Amino acid sequence: MSSWTSQKHGARIRLWDISLGVALLISWCGPANGDEPVRLQAQPPIAKSVAAFPRLVGGATPAVTKRINKALALADARIRKGVGSCKDDYLFSKQMEERRTDRKLRDFADDLWNRQISITMAGPRYLSFFASDEYFCGGPYPNEDYLALVFDLVTGALVDWGQLLPELAKEKRTGYSDATGTVGTISSPRLQELYQDEAKLDGSCADFDFGANGAAFIVWIDAKKPGLGVKPSLVHSERACGPSITIPLEILKSTEVSADFLQAFSLPQ
Repeated sequence: MSSWTSQKHGARIRLWDISLGVALLISWCGPANGDEPVRLQAQPPIAKSVAAFPRLVGGATPAVTKRINKALALADARIRKGVGSCKDDYLFSKQMEERRTDRKLRDFADDLWNRQISITMAGPRYLSFFASDEYFCGGPYPNEDYLALVFDLVTGALVDWGQLLPELAKEKRTGYSDATGTVGTISSPRLQELYQDEAKLDGSCADFDFGANGAAFIVWIDAKKPGLGVKPSLVHSERACGPSITIPLEILKSTEVSADFLQAFSLPQ
């Protein structure tokens, strides 16, 4: 398996197990029934170091394509608004602290936000993205946020993890991030157990306590490993104890998992 990274003006999109075509068109041929890989087209970056989500241009029905692209456009719009507000907040704080309004400061503010997007599965059955944001808008420390978007290529809707992974998604939670807006997470004792087994936390994190209610996890499909990508949603001071990991497919099979989810890994990618 191979990986390819497209980088323009600092914005980065990482593409796993897919091929680069003309004009950054990632293309496959096949019927639009969700059982084949899809075609995606890269978009101009939102800002200097802020990648935009690519758009679906083939391999799905027109209705599914429209629905998914609308969701991706809304995700980009939220980040565009966040980047603008972040820059304004930073410049205002510096003007108050240092009485500076010079061009050099404004140019520096253009580098305050970095977004990387990984396409972790591009069909069959599912289209999966994982985005990471690092940004500094003033204040005592920089921030970071994460977002996973996983679409069903048959319906165009975001997947229902409770149907795909009922044992691991006993509880579905909705959080909020200044960077990404609403963030969906799932949780269960079994998912936390599998995460801790795979993460193999050591050192100062060896005895990390996820709390009485357990951790909420951002999840996505990882076609490269293959398996389920998992990252706990933690506050800033705890994030060093919450690395991204992949629970291997073979381990997932030991849990209650839908046939549709497993079948996606058996089809040509």
